[in-house]
Amino acid sequence: MCRHVVVRRGQGLKVSTSFDAVEAIKGADYIVTTIRAGGDHSRVVDEEIALNAGVIGQETTGAGGFSMAVRTIPVLMEYCELIKTHAPHAWIFNFTNPSGLVTQALKNAGYERIIGICDAPSSTKFRMAKQLGVTQDQLSVEFFGLNHLSWIQSVKVEGREILQELLSDESFF
Repeated sequence: MCRHVVVRRGQGLKVSTSFDAVEAIKGADYIVTTIRAGGDHSRVVDEEIALNAGVIGQETTGAGGFSMAVRTIPVLMEYCELIKTHAPHAWIFNFTNPSGLVTQALKNAGYERIIGICDAPSSTKFRMAKQLGVTQDQLSVEFFGLNHLSWIQSVKVEGREILQELLSDESFF
């Protein structure tokens, strides 16, 4: 997928692949982590257990997410140790869910060059623009919060605030 994006964008970036973690990270400036410890099956189990107990099971903000974090953090800590040794100046962009919890745990463990990322705010803006029939350039959305725990504070179309209109329009949800 990365190769496809790089070719399409024509940015002259180099994409390489490896099954060897050290080879993949050695000398890197930027590393994006996106893993699912336990695979998709574990996510389903985590979410079903939570839902059967009557609580939110979602993988990023619910009890299922906590279970996923418990499985994932130790694996990412091993990768961070490799990064510290083989790419000590690399910035890590953590895209692994639950992104906020995982990123904070890694930061607390001493990995300072890590930033948690999520596409929820940007994909929300893309969907809003499509539903409103405007381009993304015409739409300005102001988010605050972290990743899936984000809130929208302002929505403007060509500078005109429309958030209250959207909140009043049940068809928009």
